[in-house]
Amino acid sequence: MPSSSNRTRASERLKCRKALADHIYQRLGKRIEPSMVRLQPRPQDPYRWDVSEALRATFRTNLSSGSVGQFRKIRAALEDGDLIEAVPPHALETPESTPALPFADSPESSTFVSINSAHCETIPGESFTTTIRRLQQEKEALSVELDVTTASRARELAEAQGNWDAERHALHEEISRWKSCSTSLHTHICQALESLSQVHNQVFKVEGEVL
Repeated sequence: MPSSSNRTRASERLKCRKALADHIYQRLGKRIEPSMVRLQPRPQDPYRWDVSEALRATFRTNLSSGSVGQFRKIRAALEDGDLIEAVPPHALETPESTPALPFADSPESSTFVSINSAHCETIPGESFTTTIRRLQQEKEALSVELDVTTASRARELAEAQGNWDAERHALHEEISRWKSCSTSLHTHICQALESLSQVHNQVFKVEGEVL
């Protein structure tokens, strides 16, 4: 007869398998028998696990040899909704995702588990890998926008500088022209005054001769 501890372990393992199977169906719409759920999926399995760093060690084990504490930890993480994600196999085949971890010495061989080293803001229903890819795309879009804005501001600054230089040159020429006009006018005034003085002297001379 199984001991009480073995019965507890079997019960907790079954609850864990059911919780994982339900999560796979909710996320991917794939019906997996609880008894067939693996922490380390095979290549032909239609799901992969995208998990947080805190669960890395747990997902390196097998459900068949797990402990009650591990089963409860997995269920608690599923209820948290932010530590474990079931994703399609292709979702982990991106440059942005963390390299998968193979477990050649495990009975459940050819396994891939993606580990997140940190949490980031996610959209409800979005996997960690999709979130990373989305944030990378947003970063690239912002980088492009920054480059475009920088180039646009540089062109505007160059244009403003060119306009200012042209206006300064035009103003300098205008000032020079007025200086030239002022000098010319001053010369003509001096010449006119000199001529007037000569005429005035001759008038006085003529008046003196008449008298």
